[in-house]
Amino acid sequence: MKFETPTPIMPPLFNAGTQAMLYGNAGAGKTYLMQAMGIATAYKVPLLGWQPEAPSPVLYVDGEMQLVEMQNRSRALLRGILETIDHIWEPFHLVTADLQPHGIGKLDSPAGAQALFDLVDRLKPRLVILDNLSCLTSPEDDNSSASWNAVQELLLAMRRRHIAVLVGHHSGKSGQQRGTSRKADILDVILRLSPIANAENDGRTRVLIEFEKGRALKAEDKVPFEACLEPDQWGGLTWTRAERAIPQGDRIRQMLLDGMSPGDIAAEVGTARSFVYRLQGELIETGVIQPRKSSRKQRNPAARVPCPLLREGDKGTTHGASEGRDKGQRRDIRGQIP
Repeated sequence: MKFETPTPIMPPLFNAGTQAMLYGNAGAGKTYLMQAMGIATAYKVPLLGWQPEAPSPVLYVDGEMQLVEMQNRSRALLRGILETIDHIWEPFHLVTADLQPHGIGKLDSPAGAQALFDLVDRLKPRLVILDNLSCLTSPEDDNSSASWNAVQELLLAMRRRHIAVLVGHHSGKSGQQRGTSRKADILDVILRLSPIANAENDGRTRVLIEFEKGRALKAEDKVPFEACLEPDQWGGLTWTRAERAIPQGDRIRQMLLDGMSPGDIAAEVGTARSFVYRLQGELIETGVIQPRKSSRKQRNPAARVPCPLLREGDKGTTHGASEGRDKGQRRDIRGQIP
């Protein structure tokens, strides 16, 4: 059977049917970034190095923010775009709980899921953004794998309709995504947002974007990088991308060239020593660095250490051998030593 390649939406991040998750701590800028992704897809504008193929309708379902705040954020992100583009765009549909008479139905319930499918059939978006998992579902236990079943079925149904989905989620106390790890099973892309610890307090939001999973992404597409949400010249807000961070492997190779020990490198980078030793072996094989000389004193196998428990006439005798005797005449003294 021959199948068509999934239609690109915002390559390499989103194609038709891509199931993705973006998660991070509270205040890390998740909603701002997901809104920017939706607007960039609808208006066909580049975002952080990702370029949409064509304007595509987007459905953004928000279950957390106040309506006025979402509207203000959308206007701020759109201000510079509307000043610069000269082509036709597609709708960016924003659904908030404040405008619904009975709120937004929980997506892990049959009624809530059907309401979303009805909306998708009417608006025909190519990208659906669900912000966020905690507000739009009602699991009894986040850590229970069964709590994810209904959401997983919804995402698989979206994939069968060739609709890309981006799910927003919160981090737990450990810094990892909250709840069961089964979420990662069917997801194609998982992005993690971490606030930059030493960022200046100047009103800008600086985050580190890392790819925890990228099923169809190339290695160069999954390099972590810093992003900054800052004011633009039109009085709005825009996301900018800093220079790419140095890949971990290249950083470790440079540390080895600088003469650092594998143990110190593993501790500083936060990786396994075996990985550092493997990279060290590659550099030695290619002749880039020379093998280290061991600092341990080599023992001379020919040196004989007298055993104080032997008789005076056997001072040169070692365990199992006597000085001047043939190999076949060696006297075994095992058992004589208590």
